[in-house]
This record gives sequence, structure tokens and C-alpha cells, in this order.
Amino acid sequence: MKCIIYASLSDTKEKLVAWDHNSDNEYWMFMTFIQRVRCIHSEFEEKCGGDKINFTVDFRKECCMELGYQIEKKINSKCSRVNIDLFRGIDNIFQLAFRTREIWELINEILACGITLALKTRRPKGLNH
Repeated sequence: MKCIIYASLSDTKEKLVAWDHNSDNEYWMFMTFIQRVRCIHSEFEEKCGGDKINFTVDFRKECCMELGYQIEKKINSKCSRVNIDLFRGIDNIFQLAFRTREIWELINEILACGITLALKTRRPKGLNH
């Protein structure tokens, strides 16, 4: 986790920093599923070199934090699968984003088709038929 502390800023600069911070948070809140998958994949490529062997629980926690997902520890007394339960709500994104090379290229093509289809099926306002 990282924390940035700003000191000795003028009122104007304080407002600009606050506005910038709010803009970033708003962007993450309104990301589509496809944008989230691509964001996590780019983090996977950048920080793990696109190699599944290199990613850890801490990396997945960092990805969740980037997307604004809250992680709650769920302790299951019957087994030690706590780390699996942590990511249950975002696992569908991880399953797509943590793919490599040729498989990622195919997934990315499918995601692009979804964007194209969404644009083609939108109707202009006022058309109700």
C-alpha cells in the first residue's frame, strides 16, 4: 500500500490535488467489465512479466485495491483456503486477465467484439421500437 502526503500547498493547489484524486476514484468506479479485465492484464504484464508463476496473493490484493474492490478475510475453520475466498468476488476478472500470449490475444479479440456489438446495438434517444 502506498500513501502520499502533500505538505505546504496553497489553497488552489490543495483543491487541484483533491479534484485530481476524486477524478481518479470516479474513473475506477465507472469502469466497464472489459476495461477492468484489460487494466488487470496490463498490471499482470507489467509487474509479473506475463508469467503466472510470478504473481502472488499480494499482487492480487494490489489489483483489487486498484479497482476499488474491498477484500474481507473469510476464515473457514474447516480448511485453510482463506486466500481463495478472498478473491471470490473478482475471480472472473482474474481468470480472464491472467492469461498469456496467444490465449490473451484471443480473449482480447472477443472483448473487442463485445465493444463493437455494444456500439452497434445502441439506439439513439427517442426511438422506442
